[in-house]
Amino acid sequence: MQQRSISFLFFVFWLIFVPFQPLVAQKWYEEKAEKHNQNKAYVDVVAIYETLIQNGVTSEQILKKTADAYFFQGDYRSAYPKYKLLFRRYPNNLHEEHYLRYLHSLKSVNRYNEASNLLKQFKAKFPDELAQEDYTLHYLQKIEAKTEDYSIGVTAINSLEMDYAPSYYQNKIVFTSARDTGNFKKNRHQWDDSPFTQLYVAEMDKRTKELSQVKKFTNQLNTQVYHESSTCFTKDAKTVFFTRNAFINNERSTNIEGQQILKIYKASFVDGTWQNIEELPFNSNEFNTAHPTLSPDEDYLYFASDRPGGFGKADIWRVKLLEKDLFGEPENLGKPVNTSGTESFPFMAYNNILYFASNLHLGLGGLDLFAAEKQPDQSFAKITNLGAGINSKFDDFALIIDSSLTGFFSTNRSVGKYKRDNIYRIKQRYLPNFDDLLIKEIRVIDEENGENLAKVKLEIYNSSYQKIKLDSTDINGNVSLSEDKDVAKMYLRFIRENYEVKEIPILKSAFLQKDTLNVPL
Repeated sequence: MQQRSISFLFFVFWLIFVPFQPLVAQKWYEEKAEKHNQNKAYVDVVAIYETLIQNGVTSEQILKKTADAYFFQGDYRSAYPKYKLLFRRYPNNLHEEHYLRYLHSLKSVNRYNEASNLLKQFKAKFPDELAQEDYTLHYLQKIEAKTEDYSIGVTAINSLEMDYAPSYYQNKIVFTSARDTGNFKKNRHQWDDSPFTQLYVAEMDKRTKELSQVKKFTNQLNTQVYHESSTCFTKDAKTVFFTRNAFINNERSTNIEGQQILKIYKASFVDGTWQNIEELPFNSNEFNTAHPTLSPDEDYLYFASDRPGGFGKADIWRVKLLEKDLFGEPENLGKPVNTSGTESFPFMAYNNILYFASNLHLGLGGLDLFAAEKQPDQSFAKITNLGAGINSKFDDFALIIDSSLTGFFSTNRSVGKYKRDNIYRIKQRYLPNFDDLLIKEIRVIDEENGENLAKVKLEIYNSSYQKIKLDSTDINGNVSLSEDKDVAKMYLRFIRENYEVKEIPILKSAFLQKDTLNVPL
């Protein structure tokens, strides 16, 4: 059980054992819960509203706020029964965000058929959303078909608290952690009862990419009472951009609604220390600016923000880095990257592929990881879900990857003793397919001895026997065949000297099957 203040424990005891008075107590409870809700103290919100629900008070607002409080903590499984009851009793007064949150909660408990039906209702009620999404054409099967695109493994640096948002720094990894440092003073965040985060650094083996030897990054950037997170470094390791709770004169800064604001800060490495810490000029005290990442040429800084002018709860933005530490005007990446949901934790890879997390683009639940293809005009025209090899029904976010096709990402999936955000190591086997075509793996073998056959010519015909593509097997007898969205049936002709020509049909449904197609000659 997480540590709580003594006063909070007495409060919970009082909630449970003092007889419930329907009229007076209910109003008092709701006022108390609303105050916690405004402060984003969702742990306390849940404690109060669950007491009301247990005593038979299940109004529309109480169900909404209870479900939302669970959702905002990332506890989608607990949110699910509350959203289910809400949709059953009050189906006519629900807004877009409730559909989306219920959708992700359904996926977290493997109710994909119900999620599919809810998605159709959502599309009918909010036709402007998901306009470019293939929500009717086996989207789940397409995500599952990418199971082999990534291999993943837990790193050795994780703690029982939150560990997330890795970034490259020289031959090390800097990451965010809420691990208990053993200090006498233990600050905890009211959102989900977790400690405030600080920056840590781990050594990274050049060959295996294993992480070890964790320690505090630097006291010059870490504070004792505020969140620090989400860093990115210039290639010369002399400049860092990082996220921090805004504060003025050592006091936490809040917006007019009393909510704490995140801002991006910058620091310079001078004479062996991090100095000249300053916030960036496009921050504001009225909206969040967070999770910075640099483009490979270091011409642009990408970040997430809920500033005005966006499409949803949070969008991906970028700003031009000018001379003399000046910045251009923030620019929203627009659609199809951004939606009316949350897009966050951007990362610009070595090959100018943008990786980011979203809870609205079609996925498996919670935040899923996506990639966007950069065009010559600097826009992003296509996106794709990274697939079930890396995504889960929980939150998956904050991916980084280098030219060796190895990297790291964050997830709150439960593995053994780890129940919070943790950092996983990844190996990318296939680059993102922005045409989002299903792939069928084919292996051609000798019919008599079973040996793999290299350099087998493959001719591909459509249903009218028009040749549409040529290919050949590699040294291991393998060839990958991409589906054609406009062709329901194709014919494959295999040709190799001293072997009989073989022709087989392949239906569109075959691409949904994960097994390799063996073709004997």
